[in-house]
This record gives sequence, structure tokens and C-alpha cells, in this order.
Amino acid sequence: MIVKRQAIKLIFGAGALMLVGQLLMLRLLRPPVPFRLEPVSQFVNVTAAIPLPIILLDRAVLTQLSDMCPFCNLQHPVAFASLYKHIHEVQSLQSVLDASGFKSTILLNTLPVEPAAPKVVRDVPTGFLIAKDGVVIHLVLLHERADSYWWFGAVQSDFGIKQKLLDFGLPGHAPTLDIMIDEGAVDRFKGVLVEVQGLNLMVPSSINLYLEQRSSDHFIECSHSRAAAFFDEFGDDDSSEALKFKHKAWKLLTTAKQVLDQLNIPFWLSSGTCLGYYRQCDLITYSKDVDLGIMASDYSTNLIPEFQKRGFKLKHVFGRINDSFEISFVYDDLKLDLFFFYREGNSIWNGGTQAKSGLKFK
Repeated sequence: MIVKRQAIKLIFGAGALMLVGQLLMLRLLRPPVPFRLEPVSQFVNVTAAIPLPIILLDRAVLTQLSDMCPFCNLQHPVAFASLYKHIHEVQSLQSVLDASGFKSTILLNTLPVEPAAPKVVRDVPTGFLIAKDGVVIHLVLLHERADSYWWFGAVQSDFGIKQKLLDFGLPGHAPTLDIMIDEGAVDRFKGVLVEVQGLNLMVPSSINLYLEQRSSDHFIECSHSRAAAFFDEFGDDDSSEALKFKHKAWKLLTTAKQVLDQLNIPFWLSSGTCLGYYRQCDLITYSKDVDLGIMASDYSTNLIPEFQKRGFKLKHVFGRINDSFEISFVYDDLKLDLFFFYREGNSIWNGGTQAKSGLKFK
């Protein structure tokens, strides 16, 4: 009798597993529900009436903009953005949307990745989730940082994000959002008005450049707590000479970035300049130079001429392109060192040459 009961349990268990498998298979084979454009159209009309400037940032839509129906197969919340400086209009938007049958909730930067992040980004609104008739719209707020880029927060920095996502029918543990999975930053860009499936929408004027930036947009806030500890122990050089160096160095960095971006050459802060960022969120004023790193494989023969066009004077070139290559320029009495890095197996190395002695280091 016991054996018979166990056999029956096994049969029922196997049947249940087969049923679950069949249901999952049917779900996978079921064609996706077509994206409903009406709520997006209503959202765009409401923002235009306020008026609140918005721009389409959804990569899935932007990459198919030339298609007849770029929204049709969208399976995640459609991403738009507005500037945080329009926050008063954004708050008006929420009340108007609520009156128009939309559901909305605000996203806040209550738990920033860097606890000692600047006050300008702590506890501030970073975006909104907006929904109607099963369509979810993700409105991102772009915050102006420094003079040249926009910062956006991470959804996980909102203390109550899990429940907010669930309330909008989104997975609470792995949000299917196009943007704000991590903190990010993009260079400021201009928009252009285009017609998309009957809607007049602003999109980035250079979609390819925007998409390229989004592929490496992860923003890492420097450790302001570490910097504070450093300055508490060693003090901060606020002499006129130090301030003059910083001004020149930032100007040099800005111009160098423009040249390398134009050449499509990725780069990073290297050596003493990287140490300054890591240790004190600033430049090391006694270093008197700026250091950048570049993969040797990204070198372009146009690099030196383009820097010279922008006012950089070539100081010296050490090594060869395939071994310990290094280029130095002078710009407004400051030296810029470009160190080239090489991939070797699982390691990356760079070489250096001592200017006076000619000694090489690896």
C-alpha cells in the first residue's frame, strides 16, 4: 500500500513538473504584446502643454529610429529625460499626470553609492516611473555636474525602490530599465526634433555619439570621505600658485579630452593624476603635470598633429609604438604626459623612459 501511494505521488509530481514546463514553453513561444503608443502620446502632449522639455533617450528606440515602427517591439519601460533644473515643471507634471489617469512615483537618491557624495546629489529626485494602460514610462532627471556633463542616479539608490518597481509591474530585484541601472554620466548634447510614429520627439542630435557614450557611461563618484580624511591629516594647499595650477590643469584636461574624443581614442587618468582623484578627489598641485593613459592599440597617426592644432607643443617622444611608447606635450606651461599601455596575456603594462638618463622602466 505504501509503495502504491509513493508511486501515485511520483506520478502526480512528474505530471505537475510537465505542466509547469509546458506553461513556460507556451509563455516563451507566445508572441510579445505589441507596445501601446497611446499612453506615450498622451505623456508627450502633457509635457508639451506644461511646458516641460523632454528628450527620448531609449536606446532600443533610437537604434531603430529609421524603421517604420521603432516602438512596436519595445518590451521595457520607455526612457525619456529632462533636466533637473526644470524640477518645478516636473513637479507640475506629476500632478497633471495623476489628474489624467496616469500613475506616477518619484525616485530619490536617498542611498547614494558614495555616502559622502556632494550635497547637490544627495536625497535629490533622480527620476520618475509613470504608467497608464500597462505602459511604463521612465523619466530620468539629468543633473548638471561641472560644466560639461550630465549625471544621472541609480535606481537602487532609492530606499524603497523594490516596492516601487513591483507596484509598476517590474521585477524588484533586476529592473528591466534602459538607464539608471548604475550611476552614469554623459557629455552634454543638443537635441533635434524628429517625427517618430506620428509623435514629434526630441532626440540627441548625434544618436551614434550618444549610444557610444552610453556603452561606457558608468559613473564612479570619488571617495569624498577618503579625501576629507586626507585633508584632515595633511591639509589642503589653497595658495594662489596651487589654484593657478588647478585652473590651468582643468583647462588642459578639457582640451585634451576634446582632442581624444574627436579621434575616438579612449583614455583614462594615469599615474599622479589618477592618484589625486583616488586619494583627494582633486589634482596634486605639486605634481605640475597631467598624466593620461591610452591603449597602444588605439594610437592614431593623427594624434600628434591634432594636439598641435589645439595649441599643444610637442616636448618629446620616447619608445616605439609597440614598446614603451610615451608622448609629452606642453600646454600653457603645463606638461601633458600620454602613457601607452600594452596587453600581454591577462596583464596590462606600460613602460616609461627617464628623460635625463634615458633609462627605461616597465
